[in-house]
Amino acid sequence: MSSSQVKYLTQFLIVLCILGCVPFLYFAHELAKLDHHTAQLPNAESTIAVDTSQFTVLNHHGDAVLHLSSASTHDANDPIADLPQQSPALWQSIQQQAQGLLLYQGRHYHFMQLPLPETEITETSLLIFNSHAIQTVEQQRTAKRHDLLVQAISVFLLLSLVAGSGVVWNITHQKNSLESKLALAAMNGMSAIVITDRQNRIIKVNQEFTRLSGYRLEEVQGKQPSIFASGKHNQQFYVDMWKSLQEDGFWEGEVINKRKDGSQLTEILRIQTILDDQEVIQYYVASFVDITQHKALENKLREQSEKDALTGIWNRRKFDQQIRLECHRVKRYPEHEHSCLAILDIDHFKRINDQFGHSHGDYVIQSVAETLRDGLRESDFLARIGGEEFAIILPHTPIEEAQAVIERLRIKVYQLHAQNVSISAGISDIMGSEQETYQRADKALYESKATGRNQVSILLSQEMAN
Repeated sequence: MSSSQVKYLTQFLIVLCILGCVPFLYFAHELAKLDHHTAQLPNAESTIAVDTSQFTVLNHHGDAVLHLSSASTHDANDPIADLPQQSPALWQSIQQQAQGLLLYQGRHYHFMQLPLPETEITETSLLIFNSHAIQTVEQQRTAKRHDLLVQAISVFLLLSLVAGSGVVWNITHQKNSLESKLALAAMNGMSAIVITDRQNRIIKVNQEFTRLSGYRLEEVQGKQPSIFASGKHNQQFYVDMWKSLQEDGFWEGEVINKRKDGSQLTEILRIQTILDDQEVIQYYVASFVDITQHKALENKLREQSEKDALTGIWNRRKFDQQIRLECHRVKRYPEHEHSCLAILDIDHFKRINDQFGHSHGDYVIQSVAETLRDGLRESDFLARIGGEEFAIILPHTPIEEAQAVIERLRIKVYQLHAQNVSISAGISDIMGSEQETYQRADKALYESKATGRNQVSILLSQEMAN
């Protein structure tokens, strides 16, 4: 049980105890009044046992007494008629009271003194008695106790119901209040939020979304989030996203969208589905944070780690990654993909360094790299993989076309410098592992150098196999 549940249960028990005391205190009070009322009945010590009569107007002593009995028979020897003689002190006490109760000879009497006009009777008042058997009074007292107890229990149950309802309302109110506060806090939080209905139409956005995207609610309400698409993701990307939402209820990943001004907005996006009681999707809640600057810095750092500092082209680390990917792609589609790898080396580079200095040697490397880059297609990959050594990956290119491209580059480099700078090259088709492909191209390069330099040699995978 959570601390909040314990708190609410404690509140309920306290309220229940307080309210529960009210009816039972009332019951105890009324019962005490009933017992006190009975205890105050005057009790004569006489033990005369006779049946009651229905009417006794004057007793034989001349006292004016009217007795109304509940009995169906009457007797002249009613004990109340002899009360003045049997208990003078009690009788005198009765005469001094306008009305009262009396317990006498096993019966309860209610009496009242009624003043009379002047008559021949010496008394100026008439005492009227009404009696009940003691068993009847006890039955009435028992019935009264029972009624009081039933009333107390009924009031207790009613108050318990009211208290329970109040506590439940309080819990519900606090829960709803907490949920409202949490929802408000989420909408005003650091994340941008977009809420769409089951048809994926925008119904709500928060201020952070407006700040990041430039769109106000009235500009996007009723539209679909596809208006933010940048075109950086293919159709399969969105198919996978919706599949995850339908099957798992959420999706999270990195998305490149566009702002209102057309600039790129890179996000970490999370989409959560909201279901109704029948487990049917009612809403989609998308929240994202802007990582555009972080991503730009990350890309810059990655490029710095993958770019050659001297020439600005890719380095050996990036080449190793790219040749691995290209070998995997060709291996996956061997009948449809033809790609080639060329390795090039500046001829007699040590002599250039020794004769003209390292600064001039760096200049030669930069010039050759620029010439190679300018002579390649956008889809080709160029990297500096050693001091004066370069590698070129030519995807979707058969060996004959690759040979023509590298030969054209060799001629451009040779014509570039007055010092007759030249390059040698070796070409092989990309087949098998990256290590096997590289070894064939490197062996072809060695053949070019061994046969006079400033030329292009080819070594195919089939030739190595034979």
